[in-house]
Amino acid sequence: MKIAYLSSSTLPSTQANSVHVMKMCSALASEGHNVTLVGQQGHTKKNSSIWSNYGVNSNFGIKFVKRFAGKLGSVLYGAGVAWYLTSLKPTLLYGRCPHSLFFSCGLGISFIYEAHSLPGNQFRYGLERLLFLNPNFKRLIVISNALKQAYLEKFSVLKGKDIVVAHDGADVSNVPGGCRTRNNKSAKLKVGYVGSLYPGKGMEVIARLARTAPEYEYHVVGANGLFDKWRQELEERVIFHGQVQAALVPELMQSFDILLLPPQNKVETAQGGDIARFMSPLKMFEYMSASRPIVASDLPVIREVLVHEHSALLVDPRDILGWCAALRRISDDPLLAEKMSKNAYETLLRSYSWRVRAKLVIPLL
Repeated sequence: MKIAYLSSSTLPSTQANSVHVMKMCSALASEGHNVTLVGQQGHTKKNSSIWSNYGVNSNFGIKFVKRFAGKLGSVLYGAGVAWYLTSLKPTLLYGRCPHSLFFSCGLGISFIYEAHSLPGNQFRYGLERLLFLNPNFKRLIVISNALKQAYLEKFSVLKGKDIVVAHDGADVSNVPGGCRTRNNKSAKLKVGYVGSLYPGKGMEVIARLARTAPEYEYHVVGANGLFDKWRQELEERVIFHGQVQAALVPELMQSFDILLLPPQNKVETAQGGDIARFMSPLKMFEYMSASRPIVASDLPVIREVLVHEHSALLVDPRDILGWCAALRRISDDPLLAEKMSKNAYETLLRSYSWRVRAKLVIPLL
């Protein structure tokens, strides 16, 4: 099948949405489809390709469409994407960009829309409603059961059969099958966090942990959000790696002894919206692929994937003493750490790899 994957992602960039679309396009192409990813052009280093930036095979094409600044930027971008599709002639549209899908509806091509949050304003709501009413609309893909329920409550035109839940995913290649054995038992355990530093993502927990439990060595990988603030405040207690190329992140995660996933009850995005109720954190699945013990916030969307004491330790995001206790428990019980690491990795293999996700949406196409 000839698939045009319509995104508004900047490629390459440090945003999680760019990782998602690159990984999904590679997975769809690996399933035998002819895939072209549409997005906005970022900046690549000399002698570097976009595909290598993300550690994916160059088994799909990429087309850049210019996005103009201003209030009409998204509208003009969507129109530009639709114009390009007249020459590409795909047999199916798979879109995360509702503006592009809206302007492409006139081409008479079947389409699937993927959403990672509810529309944040009435214009976006109206735009999505028009998509759902279009005769070429086939399915809505969402990233959590909570988001599916929210869409059913928000849009009366949607039925349960119209929505498929496909959580985020991660690669499984070059990943060990079990938890790493510590060579130097006297050294501090390395506790790592990988992700953005926007309010609610978890730096609040890491800051308190670094002060309350200094017996561990804390690492933070990522620079989006309040990087300068946190580095200035915690530079003597936390090692900040800054932004790391996506292709290099898996190896770095495997260098840590424990991985933290501490989102709060309210999580801000770069645009300022709250995604805590509906998120399916990309880093959760990348943590699972690293075969390292995970300590995560005990939130409903996290419990859709991780099981307490089976694949992770789940802790109330506000209970800093609970987080300290979880770190001590993993430190004192290597058998539990190994069991959870193995179970998380096997769960990823079985249900949450990018290839599994591609297979989940492909029958719907």
